[in-house]
Amino acid sequence: MVVLVCSAFIAGASGPSCDLPKDRTSVLDSNDRDRDDDLERWRRRQAVADVFKKSMSQPKSPVPIVYDDRLGPWPLVQSQVNRILRRGAAVCPEGRDIWFILVRNNYVCPVCHWRLCCYVTIYFTPDVSEPRIRKGRCTWYSDSDPHPKRSLDWLLTTLDGDQRRDLEPLLRKTSERPKRPAVPPESIRVCGWYRQVSFRNKPFTEQLHAPVKTLWPFWPPIGFTDEEVIEIIDFLRTSPKVAHPPNVIRSPDRFDGSAPILSIKRAGEGIVVRSGTQQGFLAGSGEEILLKRKGSSFVVVSIGMWVS
Repeated sequence: MVVLVCSAFIAGASGPSCDLPKDRTSVLDSNDRDRDDDLERWRRRQAVADVFKKSMSQPKSPVPIVYDDRLGPWPLVQSQVNRILRRGAAVCPEGRDIWFILVRNNYVCPVCHWRLCCYVTIYFTPDVSEPRIRKGRCTWYSDSDPHPKRSLDWLLTTLDGDQRRDLEPLLRKTSERPKRPAVPPESIRVCGWYRQVSFRNKPFTEQLHAPVKTLWPFWPPIGFTDEEVIEIIDFLRTSPKVAHPPNVIRSPDRFDGSAPILSIKRAGEGIVVRSGTQQGFLAGSGEEILLKRKGSSFVVVSIGMWVS
């Protein structure tokens, strides 16, 4: 393929002609037509998906639902919300309530094309709430759900005769969902803990609201005091810059202080902080910054990007 591309490029430049044989050009034309057909089908299905997404009604929930918009998740449907709330109630620590639900992703299953698959974090009200920091527990939930307006029969009508004949048996088999055995609540455990740091000029109060993206909770750092964590995050929210030496490939020169924090850890004498969002296994992106302590503040060693 590389040779063909180079040949086509050379043929378009000045110099001797390098025209492709007719049989090879016909193959390329056929591949182009197939690609255009695939793109057109994708556009049509995407247009239908956008209509469905806009027409879906807002589910009823007694707690706030927050969406991570990086991958454009579908809105939760009511049956998903009901199961998420049941999951949260089953593992909620004693004396706590569900605070809010963070929908990291909710997408149409790429295998059967008509199930909704969600990945969410359920945050419980804080165990400790101070003006600058909150500490609490959370759990995760992941499941799939039949789409309310995308039935299997509807999907089959979008396929042509040959596709339907070949795929219908597979799709019918895929749609069969064996009932899962009931999991006793006592066998489920809360999976994790969180920390949340307020804005420097706007301390927390006793009122709990769904946080803005910058204030999303993050995994508790190991080996840091609360004062150190607050100090690091206050510094990062100033969007610090790093000076690039000459003649090097440039990376970001300013850290995005408005992005949510994901993790803080030590790396030798430095401190590595990741920001951004994670929508699931191998599905996330953001920035990574390396800091070093200098007196009562920090200096930026490097800023880079991470993607999973």
